[in-house]
Amino acid sequence: MRLIARLSILPLLALVSYVVLLTYPMPLFAYHRNYEQFDVYSDRTIPVEIEAVLQSVLNNIEQSEFYSSTQKFKLFFCSDKWRFHLLSRNPNAGGNVSGVISPNVFVRESDIKANRIVPPNGWMYDTENRPLSYFLSHELTHAMQARFDRFMILKVPRYVMEGYADYIGKSDRFDYQEYRSMLIDDHPYMQEGSPLYNRYHLYIAHLIDVRGLSIKEIIKSPPKTQMILEDIFRGDSS
Repeated sequence: MRLIARLSILPLLALVSYVVLLTYPMPLFAYHRNYEQFDVYSDRTIPVEIEAVLQSVLNNIEQSEFYSSTQKFKLFFCSDKWRFHLLSRNPNAGGNVSGVISPNVFVRESDIKANRIVPPNGWMYDTENRPLSYFLSHELTHAMQARFDRFMILKVPRYVMEGYADYIGKSDRFDYQEYRSMLIDDHPYMQEGSPLYNRYHLYIAHLIDVRGLSIKEIIKSPPKTQMILEDIFRGDSS
């Protein structure tokens, strides 16, 4: 019986150990660099070009209602695939935040000098509008969402979480009318089930930029997507 009891506690110990690893992964990364509010860790040497990338990221996330100049952010670049798989649990993602556990941002292998993600198996959608700075801004927005409400991801529709992260991530490269036309034309990037978040981005942009809602108001009472779609198709700003 004692042996059974000891064995039964192993899964719990493994879970606790993994949570600790996600919260304090620093020992897995040999290199460290600071810039502004960012602590950057990597399993490879960090080039000085990271500062230009992070400045673009800072310009993006400053647009968020959740942003504060007193916040500190931790970014972990995982060039080794096993390290990214372990910490993100999603080998095809550009980056990941386990917001319920920690605001740490884990990023897949990247070409920092070229400001780009190294995509899994050589493919990635819409690389022109999604450089490395986009992915970092997107994931850092999730980190800020989690700091505002750790369980937000469980409380709001997916379009709110991902649409707002995309809205901040592309704050320097978004055209409302272009996205609206793509939606009306049923462009593949705007369809339900698309691997991109363009559709959700348009929903959030409409609510914030056209209807004048704040993201905190949207979180408090998320509008139905059917209503948002009807507004967009009508060109309604009321």
